[in-house]
This record gives sequence, C-alpha cells and structure tokens, in this order.
Amino acid sequence: MTSPPDWTTRAACLGQASRAFDPWHPDGDLPARHRRLAEQQAKLVCLGCPVQTDCIRLGLELVAVDTVEGIFGGLRPAELRALARKLARTSRKVAQHGTRSGYVAHRKAGQEPCDLCRAANAADKHARDEQRRLGVPALTA
Repeated sequence: MTSPPDWTTRAACLGQASRAFDPWHPDGDLPARHRRLAEQQAKLVCLGCPVQTDCIRLGLELVAVDTVEGIFGGLRPAELRALARKLARTSRKVAQHGTRSGYVAHRKAGQEPCDLCRAANAADKHARDEQRRLGVPALTA
C-alpha cells in the first residue's frame, strides 16, 4: 500500500473523519438527506483548505483510472468527471495494461494486444474454464 501524498498533512480535513462518521465518504446506508448534509459539511471544510487544489488534482488522477467515491477538494465524483471533461482530461476509468479489460480495449481499438494484456486474458479464460469444469456458477455484472 502506498502512503498518502505529503501535502495531506496540511489538509483541513485531517483528523475530522472517524470510523463512525466520515463526511467525505458518507455511508451509503444513510438516508439521502443525511448523506447530502454530510457532503455539505465536507465541502465547507474543503473551501478553506490550503491544499484544496492538490486534492482536486488527486481526484482528477483517480477518476481517470478508477471508480471514485467521496469528496475530493470539495468536488463529488460527478463534478470531478465534469471538470476533467472541461480540461480535456480522461473522465472515466481507463483500462489498465495487464488486465482483461486492457486486452478488450486493445481489440476494440483494432490493435494487437500487448504481452501483458494477452497473458491477463489467458489467465482469465483459464479461470473461467476451471469454474465451468468445477460447476461454479458464473458471476454476472
């Protein structure tokens, strides 16, 4: 696991979240009204944060490669994606090399998959074949 960036030690939110309550990542089981209030509380803290720009930059980097949850620099995931589009940056998860998704992305682009993606696809196919052989039901999305 990588350590947080150095700038996080200067973040206004430092020490304000707990296991019981984290306004930057409100529990999905909370009623919608309570989640909105938590997000508003988080956004207020972000407004006065000395590293808000760094946090938004991190959010933009994450939104390009992964599913983002929570508030980054006062922006919700949908707001980060909209900002990424305005900045002509990637605003959705990009398939990574060495994964089955990477293999599929190569094929969709009309490219020959790289060795890493080809190996990941073969491993995935082997795992699915083994599941079928053992009678394990396939997972559906």
